[in-house]
Parts: sequence; structure tokens; C-alpha cells
Amino acid sequence: MFSIDGKLYAFSMRLYRLIILNALFVIGCLPIVTIGASFTALVSVTHHDERQMVRAFFKTYRQEIWVTLPYLFFHLMSALFIQSLRMADTGASRLLYYISLCFIFFVLTYNLNLYVAHVLHPKTSVFKIFQYSFFLTIWSFYKTFWIPIMMGLAIWYLYQLLGLMILLVLFSLPIWLHLLLIEQDAQRVSEYFVKLKVFNVNGK
Repeated sequence: MFSIDGKLYAFSMRLYRLIILNALFVIGCLPIVTIGASFTALVSVTHHDERQMVRAFFKTYRQEIWVTLPYLFFHLMSALFIQSLRMADTGASRLLYYISLCFIFFVLTYNLNLYVAHVLHPKTSVFKIFQYSFFLTIWSFYKTFWIPIMMGLAIWYLYQLLGLMILLVLFSLPIWLHLLLIEQDAQRVSEYFVKLKVFNVNGK
């Protein structure tokens, strides 16, 4: 149980990595304009399961500061779109309310998948990254839409028990779960894009 191959050890190491990555991500986001670079570094280190987390995080972070600015601009447009949906008058219609909520989750997932696409295909043009992210979001949305809901409920119900400790994995945990769930879908979308000749065999 407590051996290096035991489940408790594996869980402890995963939790430790998530806490460190969460802290690195928050620090990386502080200049605001580096949010895209911080997201890319978080997704990259999590996806590749880098052992030298701090070094790998800041290496990717420095490389992606300017490259990810188009994604940051898209986040701003997405935030305005989400705000307009929230302000839209749906009356007493529960159906319209849930449809707008679904759109909001879709947009949030699409924004996140931009970084997944960028990490998987770093030499691909921005336009193709947006295409890939859209297809990946459609193919995997049914698997991942519950993650922000789960995190919201966890914060709501566990905050009184754990306090600010819940914030230690607020970003890294949902990213890790997201990558875990869409791994096969990402591979299928990549293969599909190669067949359509959107990507070549190297995913470029």
C-alpha cells in the first residue's frame, strides 16, 4: 500500500503534481497577457507528464508568450459572447435557459481545446488550430461538459470543509481530467484531418 508501486503513493504523487502545476499556472497568469502561455504550459506538462515540471513549464511558457496572443484575443471575444448569453432574456423558459447554458459550456470547452490542439500540433497554423479545436469539441463535448459543473459543485459543497485548500487544484485538476477523457478523441480527429489533407502525416 505504501510502496513506491502502491496506489496511495501514485495518488499522492498525482496530487502533488497537480498542486505544483496549479501554483505555476496561477503565477504564470498574473501578467494577464500571458494567460495563453500559462495555459499552454499547463496543458503541455500535463499531457506529456513531464518529470521536471517547473523547468518544463517555464520553458514552454517562455516560448509561447507571443504565439498564444491570438487565443487570448479569442478568449476576450468568447467572454463577451458568454456575457451576452447570460444577459439574454429567456423569460420563464427552462429549455432556453439550458440551451444557453449548454452553449456557454461548449464555448468554454472550445477555448480550452485550442491549447490542446496547439500542444498536439505546435507547428500548425492558427486557422487550422481553430478548426481542429472545433471538431475536437464537437466529438468529445458529451464526455467533458460535466467537468466545470463538477468543479462548481465541489467548490460549493467542499469549501466549508476544506476552505481555501480546494483552490490548490482548481485549475490543474479539471485540465488533467479533460485531457484524460479526450485522449482517444484527439487521436481520431488528428487522423480525420490527415485523411482530409488538412494536416499532413506529421500533423502540420
